[in-house]
Amino acid sequence: MSSNFNQLNNNSFRYLEYILFSVPLRIPSRNCHKRIVVSDIIEHQLVASGSAAGNMRSYIDHTEAVYTHKQLAVLAESVGIIISPTVCGTGFRVGINYVMTAKHIVDQIMKETPVVLTQGTQPSGYLRLRNTDVYIDFAHERNGQQGDGNHRFNFEPDIIYANDSLDTVILKLKPDAKMYPPPFTNFSPLSEQTHQGYFIGHPRADIKRTDRFKSVTLTRQDIHAAKIWSQHQAGVDGFVGIDDPGRVLLHCSFGKGASGAPGFWICPNDGQAYVVMMLVRGYPDWYYDDKHPAAMKVGVPSNHLVEQDVPMESMHKDMKDKAYHLWQEIFCFV
Repeated sequence: MSSNFNQLNNNSFRYLEYILFSVPLRIPSRNCHKRIVVSDIIEHQLVASGSAAGNMRSYIDHTEAVYTHKQLAVLAESVGIIISPTVCGTGFRVGINYVMTAKHIVDQIMKETPVVLTQGTQPSGYLRLRNTDVYIDFAHERNGQQGDGNHRFNFEPDIIYANDSLDTVILKLKPDAKMYPPPFTNFSPLSEQTHQGYFIGHPRADIKRTDRFKSVTLTRQDIHAAKIWSQHQAGVDGFVGIDDPGRVLLHCSFGKGASGAPGFWICPNDGQAYVVMMLVRGYPDWYYDDKHPAAMKVGVPSNHLVEQDVPMESMHKDMKDKAYHLWQEIFCFV
C-alpha cells in the first residue's frame, strides 16, 4: 500500500511539474469564473487514475460561512457552566442580572449541596445557592482551565421564576464589581427556518463547545417502537414524557451536562442570531443515568437517541402570564 501511494504521489507531482513549468502561464480574462488550483489538478489525477483515493472527496457539504463562527464566538461569551459540589449544567444570561437554565439542575443543587447558614437562619433549599461553591463560570473554554475568576459569579438564594412543566428556572446573580456578560435580547419562535441551528454549552461538564441541532418529528409508531425497544434493552420505559406537546424533539451530539444550553438560529441574510430554544434532556433517560451499566448503552441505535428542548415561545407565553415584569425585562428590549 505504501509503494502504491508513493508511486501515485510521484506521478501526480510529475504531472504538476509539467503543468507548472512546461506549459506557458495564461492570465485568465476578467469574465473567467473557473480557477484551476493545485488541489484540483491532484484530485483530477487521483480520480482519473482509478485509485480508491479518488473517492475520498466528500459529497456532503460541511462548509459554513465564517460569519457564523464569528457570531458563535460572540454568543459564547454569555453562556457559562453552572458548577456545584455535586452537579454541573449550562446556563446563559438574560435580563439585567439573571441566568436561565434547566430547573432539574437547580433541583439537584438544592437537594445535594451543603447548606450554608448564618446565625438565626432556618434551613432552606434556596439557601444552598448561597454556597460559594455554587457559581457560574463564563470562561471555562480550555482544557485544565476553569476560568480566571474574572468571569465567575455566585447566585442570590432566590428563584426568580420557575416552571416544572417547562423545566425552566431563572436565577439572580449576586452583585459584583465585575461586569456581567451581556444578556441575550434576540428571541424567535420555532419555524421552518429556525428548526436547525447551534447549541452552545458544556457537555459532560467539559469546556465550552458548540453543536449543531436539527428538529425531528416522531410518529406514534416511532415512539411505540422506541418504548418496546427500551423495555427489551433496559427493562424500563426510557421515553416517558417524550410526547410532551410543549416541547420539541431534535438530534444533536450534546449529552449530559449540556442541559440549559441555549439553541441559536443564525439568519443567513444578515447574520443576526436568535435564541430559539433551551436544551433540557435526552432520551432514553437511562442512557444518561450513571446508575445504569455502560455495557447496556453500547450499540444503541441512533434513531432511538433523541434530545428534547423547550422552545422560547413557550417560556415567552408562560412568563407573560405569570411574571409580567420579568417578561418585560427579558423579552421586551425593543
